[in-house]
Amino acid sequence: ARKLLTRYPRMSDNDFYNNGIVDVSYKYPKMEEPKHARDCRDALEKAISSLSQNVESVWPVISADDILLLDCPSAAVTVRELSGLKMRSVPAKGLSNCVFVKGVNDFRDLYKARTFYDASVYYKKCYDSNEAGEILASVEFADFCKSVFGEDLRVRVDVKGFMESEKREVAVYFTRKLSRENGFVNSPSSYNFLVRIMAAKNEMHVMLTASPRLDMRFAYKVANVPASINPAAAASVALFAMPYTKRNAVIADPFCGSGTMLFERAKFGYASLLGMD
Repeated sequence: ARKLLTRYPRMSDNDFYNNGIVDVSYKYPKMEEPKHARDCRDALEKAISSLSQNVESVWPVISADDILLLDCPSAAVTVRELSGLKMRSVPAKGLSNCVFVKGVNDFRDLYKARTFYDASVYYKKCYDSNEAGEILASVEFADFCKSVFGEDLRVRVDVKGFMESEKREVAVYFTRKLSRENGFVNSPSSYNFLVRIMAAKNEMHVMLTASPRLDMRFAYKVANVPASINPAAAASVALFAMPYTKRNAVIADPFCGSGTMLFERAKFGYASLLGMD
């Protein structure tokens, strides 16, 4: 794969997949056993993805009729914040701490809010893994993805709400349902967007989640620190506490860690900030 990228840095996906020929010196082995051929193809595809440079992140193209879904630390706090930003939202019934938003014309406007983890363009609800798999394999789903993110369907499959012991198996199942004939490329290390399947009670929800590389709300976070609070959770706590605090207060955080809570509290004004640990 490294040799391939060196010799053909702009090789198209068609060059990669057509008849399995990926290099003049390498041909995809013809195997009698379909599982072996599939595993070989998946392994090579994953290797090339991991060696590729990150593809350009793409902002979703939406209209006011599209339904957006935000995954939040607290749905109630996010609804309150969005209301202050003049956006219509309601807690997502059946999805814990998620919020449905409608009436937004520009996806970037969502990032004026700070109290959510990530944002998705909602597609459809179904009732089991088989039905979800059929959705992912359909031409209609591919067309929807192209209308939102463009023709380059370089994706990573993300599953939420499943038992930890079965997540990997479920993710592999859904990944293989994405049809290469429909334009999808499994590229978990270098993707344009995530195809997310979220399980909740007796339902499953299919959505397209924007790349986290687009999210610049927490640019002060320069590294992932173990046990550090998620900035969206810190923003939720700060917003929740505001009715009980003074804007010109002297703020002290006795267990500040890397200071995330102080960064988020600072957004609301203060006399001074002090962190200790």
